Amino acid sequence: LPARDWRWRAGTVLVFATELLPYSETFVRDHVASFRRRKAILVGAKPVPGLSTEGLETALLPNSRWSRLLLWFAGVSPTMDQLVAAHGVKLIHAHFADAGARLATYAARRGLPLVVTLHGADVLRNPDGPKAALLNRILWPRLMRSAALFLPVSDYLGRKALRRGFPAKKLQRHYLGIPLFP
Repeated sequence: LPARDWRWRAGTVLVFATELLPYSETFVRDHVASFRRRKAILVGAKPVPGLSTEGLETALLPNSRWSRLLLWFAGVSPTMDQLVAAHGVKLIHAHFADAGARLATYAARRGLPLVVTLHGADVLRNPDGPKAALLNRILWPRLMRSAALFLPVSDYLGRKALRRGFPAKKLQRHYLGIPLFP
């Protein structure tokens, strides 16, 4: 299992959620709060009204169109570079496939393992819908190639992820609420 790999045991985990932090994503806050033996920093691209992140180390990326495009397509973000260096980040953990797709090029460029939790809507959404078109055609193939591990939160989502083209050798079911890299 990749979680047993020694490189993933030391250093900070950068937990990425596109939005910080909607009321519906208590699992993201709880994930970051569960870290005991190593440090975690919660990073997002857009602040939204919702859950308190008090007690958690957080950071926001610039939310300009240019910054987003550079990060998504070229894997370039001076802000991410500063966070990775300042916190000794050794692993990126993204919640939802779309968030992972946005960081796949960055993680590959920096040589950081990328773990992506698949929660449901990201796998079950119509892949041909207008919102998904850009992500599915350009960013998702990069995600499939470069992510080290995908964690569907149920066996059902794991089967759906296989049908959507997620590589079987990178899929490992992981129920929410059980610390993965505490």
